[in-house]
This record gives sequence, C-alpha cells and structure tokens, in this order.
Amino acid sequence: MNAELKDIFSLEIDCALAAYVPNEPTTFAVGIRMLIGLPDTDASETFDVTVCTPAWIAAELTAERLMWGANLLVVETYDYATIELAIRNRIAQATGSTWVQIAQKISRWALWEFEDYRPAPELE
Repeated sequence: MNAELKDIFSLEIDCALAAYVPNEPTTFAVGIRMLIGLPDTDASETFDVTVCTPAWIAAELTAERLMWGANLLVVETYDYATIELAIRNRIAQATGSTWVQIAQKISRWALWEFEDYRPAPELE
C-alpha cells in the first residue's frame, strides 16, 4: 500500500503555501502541516515538518548557540513547487501492508500526530 498527500498548509501564515513569500526567502523557517492518508478515502492523519534554510539554522545557532534538529526539511531558498514535490516523493517511498506501517515510516522525518500514542489500559 501507498499513502498520498491530501493537503498541505501552514498554521503560521495567513495564505496558501503556494502564494507565500517569506520576507527573506534564503533565511526563513515555517511550520508545515501535511494531511496524509490512503488513496480512495477522505481519511487522513497529520504530520508536521519545519521547512527552513541553512542561513536560518546559522542565525539560530548564533542567537542560541545550540539547536535540536528533528522533523526538518532544509532547503536553499523558498520554492513551494520544489518543497511540495520533495514531500510527495518522500511520501511515495513509504510503503507497507498496513496504514500504521506506512505512517511509522513517514514519522521518521515528520512528526505524526499519533507518534507516541499508546491506548489506555482497559479498566477492570
């Protein structure tokens, strides 16, 4: 089975990602939320990634002297078409016999809403 990108947007900006122009296209970071699910269904789950540039990382290091680095997509400059294509290609690589297997593969590079989910133990 394969997954597909159902939608992509940002909770941080007030326009579509395709229309977004950062103040500094070579020095920016923006959180992106992806709705990903199986083909032929409306169901999806959310995965988050921060898209940023090396210059933004360098500026953060100058200001903070250290930085944690999970769930990052590092690009040279903001180009929505390139970013979307990279995400679609990465999703296409995540195959499995169940949705959970696919989602776990995607969660290696994007924060899955159910990443650390554990069902509550049943009460007796």
